[in-house]
Amino acid sequence: MINFVFFRLKNTSSVVPKVTQDIKEAAKEHVRELRREFDKPIKFSTSRAKYWDTADSIVFNRHIGKFTRPVLIGTILINMFYWGYYREENDIDEMLDMEPWQIFPRLNLEYLKTAERQYREAGLDTNQIEVKKKMIQDMFQPQLNEEIRVKNNQINK
Repeated sequence: MINFVFFRLKNTSSVVPKVTQDIKEAAKEHVRELRREFDKPIKFSTSRAKYWDTADSIVFNRHIGKFTRPVLIGTILINMFYWGYYREENDIDEMLDMEPWQIFPRLNLEYLKTAERQYREAGLDTNQIEVKKKMIQDMFQPQLNEEIRVKNNQINK
């Protein structure tokens, strides 16, 4: 048979040997058999659908193990106890307790600038806003504020 693969057959002018054609035909026949097998109806009594209940479609994971729910509930309760009561506070907790403008001072400065502009447009007193603005600038930008004050003092003199 191996000789047929490498040599041309005498009675055909084709380069493709008969053995290769036989393999292709066998593969096609196998595919046809599989299609016939899968096209047959499935017997309900032997299929997995026999054990399917309507509640299985409605209730999620109805047939889970008998220890799954207690373990899940116990784990959640232990974690809630640990994270809510037992654990000591750390740096991250202190940062989470801070106001946003204490973490990001520029946020507060922008807010105060907007508030100051709105107060001026409404004709209200802006002294308290200016004091808060200077206080924040002194806390977070002391060097820059000192340079501005020196320039303002030179201009005023």
